[in-house]
Amino acid sequence: ADWIVLYIGHNDLTADNPYTRLERETRSKSLGRRLGRLARQSHLIIGADLLLRSFQKRQETIDRPPLGPDGKPMRSQVFAQDNPYAVPLSDAEQNILSIAKMAEKYDANLLLVAQHIAQKSFNDLSEYWAMEKRLASNNDRIYFFDPTPTLKRYPDSLLLVDNNHFSKRGHIELSRLLSTEIGRLLTDNQ
Repeated sequence: ADWIVLYIGHNDLTADNPYTRLERETRSKSLGRRLGRLARQSHLIIGADLLLRSFQKRQETIDRPPLGPDGKPMRSQVFAQDNPYAVPLSDAEQNILSIAKMAEKYDANLLLVAQHIAQKSFNDLSEYWAMEKRLASNNDRIYFFDPTPTLKRYPDSLLLVDNNHFSKRGHIELSRLLSTEIGRLLTDNQ
């Protein structure tokens, strides 16, 4: 059987950007954005911005879901959950089951891989990994692999360039672990 490997990243689980890639690219090339980039190079404007920010009341809590391109709250952003801008757990589960169903049509298995994120950076996303583990335990064609226990042996600064994107070394370590796990799965499923 063939294998589909899904490494579902933090950005997929907490998708708070209401724009498509094309919309973001178009916005980034707009006159307003270009002027903003120029303004950020001006020490005078940066200083004025910092001064004005010091007078603003800081908002520590999330008070509303993000708006989509149509100006309306995004349907997929559920407000009454622990991480309001995350893809709802039930939606994430349904997405994975849809992929698994499609994979089964082509006699393929699905390997779900937990994402490695900085240890002190994000809300706890373990409910998503628990859901993936549960799906794997309840379906003969879905498997779950968590590389984080091994990757936590290394400092985040060695494996990650920011909170959730691998450095070259991080990619090497993850690929080494995935290669071993996929080899084991191929051997076990012959």
